[in-house]
Amino acid sequence: YDMLTVSNLDSTQKEPITSLIRPSFNVSWENNSSYQKTFTAYADNSAGFTLLIPENIITWHDQQFVIKQSVPNYSGRYSTVSITATHIYLDARKIFKHDKKVGTLTYLVSDVLAFYFDNNDFGYSYSVIGDFQKQQITDLGGNNAFDGLSQIISTWPDAIIYPDNKKILIYSKQSFSKNLSNRLGYGYNTDNM
Repeated sequence: YDMLTVSNLDSTQKEPITSLIRPSFNVSWENNSSYQKTFTAYADNSAGFTLLIPENIITWHDQQFVIKQSVPNYSGRYSTVSITATHIYLDARKIFKHDKKVGTLTYLVSDVLAFYFDNNDFGYSYSVIGDFQKQQITDLGGNNAFDGLSQIISTWPDAIIYPDNKKILIYSKQSFSKNLSNRLGYGYNTDNM
């Protein structure tokens, strides 16, 4: 567990979350699909607690998560709030490409990223790590940048999206996987397989 902070959208307020109920803290990452955290906090009259509202930003391990759900509850004489926050890269849905490249054309991963992310107004950038073969895509565009990331995953199934805040990193499977030459042994250095 690392210190969580919460800030408002324009970052004029940034406060630690001192009322976190630690056993409730959970981070889940599913390759190319979801990256979110959930937790419950109790009302402690702190500035951090009052900032736990939708669209505010939670920072954990230098990564930003946008609060999407803030559900109040009252239990055992305590007011609490259950938070669900998704990684800020998922907000690439805000970038919409109305234009469309009609027809079946040949692209690199970097071409698709450039189409969706170049000159966006939300501060997103991208990088491609590893090699990908050119592939054909029919009618690229007419949707949002997150749909564009989904197009990359369906066109290049070995691509792995691993974001660093608003920088979208696309790895080839070979570049993402590292052989550390360590053996996993049940009962030795792992408790499950």
